[in-house]
Amino acid sequence: MEGRSELAANNLKSDRVAVLGGGYGGLALAGELTLLGVNVRLFEFSQFADSIAPIKKLGGVEVTGQGIKKSGFAKIELITHNIRDAIKDVDLIFIVAPAFAHEAFMKNLIPNLRAGQIVTVCTSYWASFIYGKAIKKMGATLAEQAVFVYASRRVGPTEVFIDGEKKMLTVATYPMKRLDSVHTLLKQIFPQIKKASNPFETALNNGNPILHSPTIILNIGHIEQKEKDFSFYKAGISTGVGRVIDSVDAERMQIVKILGVKNVYSQVEMQKLMYGDYGTCGETVYDVIKTNGAYDRIVWDYSFVMRYIEEDVPFGLVPLSSLGKSLGVRTPAIDSIIELSCQITGKNYWSIGTTIERLGMAGMSADELCKMLIDLSSA
Repeated sequence: MEGRSELAANNLKSDRVAVLGGGYGGLALAGELTLLGVNVRLFEFSQFADSIAPIKKLGGVEVTGQGIKKSGFAKIELITHNIRDAIKDVDLIFIVAPAFAHEAFMKNLIPNLRAGQIVTVCTSYWASFIYGKAIKKMGATLAEQAVFVYASRRVGPTEVFIDGEKKMLTVATYPMKRLDSVHTLLKQIFPQIKKASNPFETALNNGNPILHSPTIILNIGHIEQKEKDFSFYKAGISTGVGRVIDSVDAERMQIVKILGVKNVYSQVEMQKLMYGDYGTCGETVYDVIKTNGAYDRIVWDYSFVMRYIEEDVPFGLVPLSSLGKSLGVRTPAIDSIIELSCQITGKNYWSIGTTIERLGMAGMSADELCKMLIDLSSA
């Protein structure tokens, strides 16, 4: 990553980017980009002022980690609760937030956009289908990555630790005709990023719901003890849990097959492509998790782990189940994880989640969905 700073800055019309979201991911991205020579404006909602206050007081964030070339204190140019100030004179905007917060960010961001700006949602969750048209109306472009670039944690009030950087990233845009220019820009910051053929590809390559949701549900007894040192991946994914994840993933891949989406990878393939430099190998989910060195030190507490139910079940698994029903694909493993999540939390994720109705796919046959895929590829 050394040497990226001048290249990144020189390929931006403005030498600034905005990072929206002051959680662990947003702080990791803001800190790393700052250390690489990019001027960053960091935005967080005022209701989370207490969380961001130590960062604001210090004027930046301490970045540490493994597999990164730049570490140290990153002095962030602007840390603000005013979204207009954050995106003013900025060409590239990153949204780094849980899927359940995307709507709040978009509601505040979209009316303030100007023509030519690029809004990059760092983990898809079907963003193009939900927000693409509204952003296009403002003359801006929505870009969505399949997954966020870092596995990272906040390890202190002013410190983030990057456990690993994914070696495979993909991006799609809405409209797709702007993909080449967006990809050229993002590649200056993330050299490993590749162009996706359409937003179906990025949405279906988001492996977080497949990996996180079963692991939480099948470890809920341990998680509810609220211990602060739960090794989510290494202890949470046993051989049995791994088999369930394999089953959930097989249903996702069957949906992919019916739709005919290219370049969508199984969870095993995905782990190898993203974390191959960390020793990841094997033929099952259990294998690739146990050999993935990027996950060795990741420990989470109760509140953090339970956040993944609120994100990955309604915004990740529910759309897969809904799409499966539309395509005639049975999804018993996915459905069981959704239903157990409802029972554990007392929430009806079936009704509040992202269904094909919200994605603009209601009533479409498999042939019509495939046509939609072709139309998005050429839009």
